[in-house]
Amino acid sequence: MENQADEDLSKALSVGIVSYNSYDVIVRCLGRLIDTSAFSFLIVDNCSTDGSAQKLRERFPNATVLSMKQNLGYGRAANAAIENCRSPYFLLVNPDLMLSASDVHALLSSTRDLVPKPAIAAPAVRDKEAVRQGIKDKKWISGALMLFDLQQFKDIGFFDENIFLFSEETDLCFRATHAGKRIVVNTDQFVEHLKGQSSEPNPATEDLKNWHFAWSHFYFFAKHKLAYGRKSPYRMLLIYFLKSLFSGNRVKRRKFRNRFLGGFAFLRGRPAFAADGTPNGAHRK
Repeated sequence: MENQADEDLSKALSVGIVSYNSYDVIVRCLGRLIDTSAFSFLIVDNCSTDGSAQKLRERFPNATVLSMKQNLGYGRAANAAIENCRSPYFLLVNPDLMLSASDVHALLSSTRDLVPKPAIAAPAVRDKEAVRQGIKDKKWISGALMLFDLQQFKDIGFFDENIFLFSEETDLCFRATHAGKRIVVNTDQFVEHLKGQSSEPNPATEDLKNWHFAWSHFYFFAKHKLAYGRKSPYRMLLIYFLKSLFSGNRVKRRKFRNRFLGGFAFLRGRPAFAADGTPNGAHRK
């Protein structure tokens, strides 16, 4: 009976992973999970430059690897995986999560029979969430690991495709909450998130991330009419500008310069993506 229950859970769920130069970390963190073939696995390769797509196909023949022709960003790539999902539940997983098949079964079995039924569920992925107080309702959860009941998103859609990176899960949770959907965290279950290891860091990538960090925050606040007070874009832009001049080291000054440029670009009406579909942003050595 237990094996039958596990089989039923496996058929109910597909696992999606967004990869950008992430082959090594996927093998290290999720390799054992994918090797189990316990679920359907969808890996979206975001036009990696290190051969990740082909290496993933060779290493994980049981997974479906979708190769994008350009870097779509996190939300758009996740949407591509969801479009190819044929299960009622979809688990979106960062490459740098130490996740096992038993973790996935535990999350789905602990949440799918809740009343009211959650639209989004997650385990604790941050130490402060692992408080062992059972299921707790939330307005927002980390985008590192999100379990979706796909049926509940037909009326609100998934990730906003105007966003390249950052704030996409905040926007989705905000829309879900305002549509009356339930979001929960199982505080009895902890999954380790290594953080920042989804792809190999380099200065150009960090520039791009910081540009979009500011752009996406400004976009989110404007979209939901929250751009006032402490979230005023002009106040935030001034802070970025001052930190770009007076932060204590060159790395921080560069970080805030790119955030200033991203926020300024949003205020000038520049989108996250260029006309050819590539992400806008800073690319300086």
